Amino acid sequence: MASSTLRVKAKNDEEKRWFFDILDHRRSDVKEFVQTLSMYQWCDETYNIIDSAYQCWNGCRYCYIMAMNRRFRRGTIIDQTFHLHGTKVKKGWRKGDSKLFMFPSSHDIFEDMVDSYIEVARKMIDAGHRVLCVTKPRLSCIDRITRTLMDVKDKILYRFTIGSVDNEVLSFWEPHAPSFEERLDALKLAFERGFETSVSMEPLLEDPARVIERVTPYVTESIWLGYMNYQKGSAEIHRLCQCKIEGVIDIEDTVDDLETLEKRTHDLEVLKTRARELVDRYRDNPKIYFKEGMMTMLVK
Repeated sequence: MASSTLRVKAKNDEEKRWFFDILDHRRSDVKEFVQTLSMYQWCDETYNIIDSAYQCWNGCRYCYIMAMNRRFRRGTIIDQTFHLHGTKVKKGWRKGDSKLFMFPSSHDIFEDMVDSYIEVARKMIDAGHRVLCVTKPRLSCIDRITRTLMDVKDKILYRFTIGSVDNEVLSFWEPHAPSFEERLDALKLAFERGFETSVSMEPLLEDPARVIERVTPYVTESIWLGYMNYQKGSAEIHRLCQCKIEGVIDIEDTVDDLETLEKRTHDLEVLKTRARELVDRYRDNPKIYFKEGMMTMLVK
């Protein structure tokens, strides 16, 4: 494991210890802990090559980019073609201090642009960096990436988003993303070809036990549990959306309707109780980590 990845992992291990020290009342420095957490919990830097103004084909109902576009009144264009940032694809990379780049961070990887993804990932690696590939994996794309970048597999860490084993649940929240079976096959493929592998259950779309059981044999690095990503100003909306997932709010409500439920503080307290049960259940599992949103909710 390269130094940039080891550095990030050491930070994650320290955050996990600090988190449980606060929960167990061995430490009281909550403010300092929260300030330490950041969006770069997984990496040193992020990189994307698709224009975020265009709606991702996955159509995830909880998409934080869509929420940001609405918040800042940036119109989202629904289009069936990708709009690559040509300058970002063509950009030259100079050698420098090794960093772990989360690539992509605000879009997924699709067949129409997988070759551009490979091109950029290769340039990153040739410049001395490592790539954290975060995706709801399409098997054809992972097959192509792993075959093409086999010679630099020690520079790539895959993190596949698998929030549920139930395809009915996945199709509701992630209407056009791959099935559970396809994501699991992609994980197995990357594992069998000798790549470092990890899984993200952010957002949790069901109790994580079934997913953890199915993916653990093919995970070399970590499994992450987290509630929905959110930005300041929409935190309550996204937590209520998570309440919907947890069954606290009727599944027949639409996501947009959740905005009218901001005063449902009881629902948030139920969610917080369930989150505490979850972290206690998996606290001693060395492969399982918790995203910053979940940890912040529990220590405040």
